[in-house]
Amino acid sequence: MSKSAQEMDSNERGANNIKREMGYTDFNRFVVTINKEDSQDPVRFILDREGLLSWKVKEIQLPI
Repeated sequence: MSKSAQEMDSNERGANNIKREMGYTDFNRFVVTINKEDSQDPVRFILDREGLLSWKVKEIQLPI
């Protein structure tokens, strides 16, 4: 049985101390946040639903 995005661990950590968070902000928008544990400057990928099964990256937020 596969996990839904809501059930995924919101604080998964990789081998390089990178924290990943992901989830729906509403039915048609999904956000992925990537951040190093020692940094306060995350990178965010914002995806919007296009049709029933397609997603498009609408915005990439980079730290200044």
